[in-house]
Amino acid sequence: MSATAGIASSSEGSEPRAPSEASEPSASPTPPATIALSLISHTNVGKTTLMRTLLRRDLGEIADRAHVTEIAERHPLIETSAGDVLMLWDTPGFGDSARLLKRLRASENPIGWLLTQVWDRLTDRPFYSSQQAIRNARDESDVILGFPVAKRVRGHAEVLSGLRYSQEVLQFQ
Repeated sequence: MSATAGIASSSEGSEPRAPSEASEPSASPTPPATIALSLISHTNVGKTTLMRTLLRRDLGEIADRAHVTEIAERHPLIETSAGDVLMLWDTPGFGDSARLLKRLRASENPIGWLLTQVWDRLTDRPFYSSQQAIRNARDESDVILGFPVAKRVRGHAEVLSGLRYSQEVLQFQ
């Protein structure tokens, strides 16, 4: 073995190359990745305000009333030079968690589907938007940031019940 052992060279007399360069095929570049983060919670808790703060832009409508955001919107939060993106979704808020969970569970059968996709869309737009927010999170999100909300009520059990339904809504498959 010569003093150049461990260094490969071509028979053409070109410059010597390290063994890793000579023996390994060129690796293909990793395709860009996109991670989707959804903001999910009850209506009028500040999801759009948080999105505007994180993005440092005036996007979406904000107001001190329920159901201002009607459709889910996505915006790039971070983009790298390699093409990787962290996408931020602002979603409509939901109101009655127990009612929403019941409707989401029923949507798997034909009558439930008719109620969610036709009836609710025509007769109760905020309720329909709530369902779409949960479906968006389920279908589009890699990460969900949910804001639990406890309302001031007389009964402690009522608060816990509301939080339980909210948690079940966020876990809906």
